[in-house]
Amino acid sequence: MDNNKNIILISVSFSHQVHSHFIPTGILSIATVLRSTGYLPKIIDTRSPFFEKAYLRDELTKKRPKIVGIGFMTDNFFTAKRLAKFVKETLPDTKIILGGPHVTILDEESLRRTDADIVVRGEGEDVMLELADAIINGDGDVSNIAGITFKEDGRIIRTPNRPPPDLARLPQLDFSLIPNLKWQYAATVATGRGCPYKCTFCAAGCLAPTYRERPLEMVISEMEVLHKRYNKNFFQIVDDTFVANPKRVREFCKLAKERFKPNEDFFWYAEGRANILAENPDLIPLMGEAGAVRIQIGVESGSERQLKSYNKHITREQVLKAIELLARHKIQAVCSLIIGGPFEDEVIEKEQRDFILEVIKRGNGFVDLILSFLTPLPGTDIYNHPEKYDIKILDKELKTSDYFNYCIVETSKMKRDDIINEKARHIKTISDAVQNLDVKSEDLAIMERHNKKCGIMINTLSVKKYQTDRIYIMQRGIWEAKLSNKVYKRFSSLEGKDFGSYTIERLSTSILTAKDGALTITMGNDKEITLSGLERDLFELMAGKLTFDEMVSELANTHKELDVSEIRKRGIILLKRLDELQMALLREV
Repeated sequence: MDNNKNIILISVSFSHQVHSHFIPTGILSIATVLRSTGYLPKIIDTRSPFFEKAYLRDELTKKRPKIVGIGFMTDNFFTAKRLAKFVKETLPDTKIILGGPHVTILDEESLRRTDADIVVRGEGEDVMLELADAIINGDGDVSNIAGITFKEDGRIIRTPNRPPPDLARLPQLDFSLIPNLKWQYAATVATGRGCPYKCTFCAAGCLAPTYRERPLEMVISEMEVLHKRYNKNFFQIVDDTFVANPKRVREFCKLAKERFKPNEDFFWYAEGRANILAENPDLIPLMGEAGAVRIQIGVESGSERQLKSYNKHITREQVLKAIELLARHKIQAVCSLIIGGPFEDEVIEKEQRDFILEVIKRGNGFVDLILSFLTPLPGTDIYNHPEKYDIKILDKELKTSDYFNYCIVETSKMKRDDIINEKARHIKTISDAVQNLDVKSEDLAIMERHNKKCGIMINTLSVKKYQTDRIYIMQRGIWEAKLSNKVYKRFSSLEGKDFGSYTIERLSTSILTAKDGALTITMGNDKEITLSGLERDLFELMAGKLTFDEMVSELANTHKELDVSEIRKRGIILLKRLDELQMALLREV
């Protein structure tokens, strides 16, 4: 046994996050526990501007860790798979441990499909400490550790499940373990874990079916550290359902007012639920006085039939009441809506459209609508039993889905292209309705202040300021922000070089429409492109999941009439066009 206590923990972050992004609080909590017991964890985030294969290779060869952990969600499986292969090629004897929601549900499949050695199922603080003791210190056998799945002599072995850790006994997060926290990350805080609801499209309820609370004093102390040491003023509370316990929300608001200066240099965002907010209207002014400027509500649909199929336990009237109350107190309601859901047809589309208009009216400017395509995730009832919901899943591996921004399902009444066009119609409905809103100048001033203080651009403000150029300005902003991170490359800078190991990420702010099998991508300012056949298939795979070489290989199986060289050639031609239109970027990961 040597004295090498180094452990590398890789957080595979969402590629859609452009500016500051969430602190990986799960991996940070594991790293904090490991450090507190004498290990030397290093967190590497794939969203870091320093993250390239050469950087990872240098860290691996310099530290030679016996353990490399890789944490990720379903959207990042292919990136995690490539990283595991890279680590194993660099350090063959290092144990690779996977964690996160995806592998918790698909543990055995994940081991079969990757070079990983072990999967941690569920929350990882206690498990990773026991694994470190066994692998690094030789203290015990991994087969005696509950909550893991591992490879041994060509077999996959599953140990018994283990209960999640008591959140009260976990140490306060050590933010010094996050490189570049001050300028790269949004202030991210988890006040609890889990969700007591069982929505049929969401994995949170099946992964952690109860809501467990962290001590509020610890939460407030972490916020104070981020506020004072790292100059953070806007906090993202990442609980799946922050308002699950109204009494605790009231206590949080009281502490926030005592310890900070809300609405001066202390602001925050959290996720709520329409039924709880509607039934506890006193919460909303309390949250506003405590610095809340943005509350997300999982609305999902304006159709009562769909709400029941989602098992949401909310009603349209509860949603509208919550939005009206939030607007009254100048708190932005962020309403997420799912397009292409169960039993989707023209009747449901009309119900959705009418509901969108009513939401905008009730919100009186203080409302944003986020439209996402239904994306069945492993472990959810819609994923396991799509036929119950009149859903056909076209891409179970999410190869074409870029964080819920591309349609991968259809129903008996609406095909994929019908659903794509439905979303485009809803986007126009929203834009027209917001443009016609008579918003008071003092309310626009509040929105502008929130934008400057917190970096949140409410839809009302962007529509009023930029009007028809809004999509182009958003797209251009994302393009420039990504290029400021040196890991992103323009195709023109790689032309003539071997870029086969690079993934391609299309920019997701464009508006998509479809007709006769062709897909038109519009980014405003008269910039658009129409693709069909192979070119459309290539574009669909530009979701940041597969490398260019992997894309070509994938399409060679579905376009057997074409040589691989022809697919590659046409892919290069398409990349040139997208580069000229500033619609796609490349990165090596």
